[in-house]
Amino acid sequence: MSVEVIQPGDQVTKDPTDKAVWAFDWDSHIHADAELAATGTFTVTCVSAPREASPTLAVANVSFITGNRKVQFRLTGGRAGTLYKVAHHIVTNETPANERERSFFVQVSDL
Repeated sequence: MSVEVIQPGDQVTKDPTDKAVWAFDWDSHIHADAELAATGTFTVTCVSAPREASPTLAVANVSFITGNRKVQFRLTGGRAGTLYKVAHHIVTNETPANERERSFFVQVSDL
């Protein structure tokens, strides 16, 4: 299975019918070697859209990989011509826990 790795701040393009698997890389944003992501939550926000109502871009099949320093997921749906911001908020395994949020952008286009 092919997985494209996304870095914070990246912009990727997908077709509305694509159901590709992606990975979001936290490795360079988690500082201590022993610090791992314990939990995570995705939030999708529409940044710009055509006049008509925009279908939701969905994040599914979420799982941490590579020692909980990357998160793998599937992006589905979205309306062509729409730009979405996808944020991922994590809580680390440390005591006290650190919380971090990074984001990337998804441009949905008919490819």
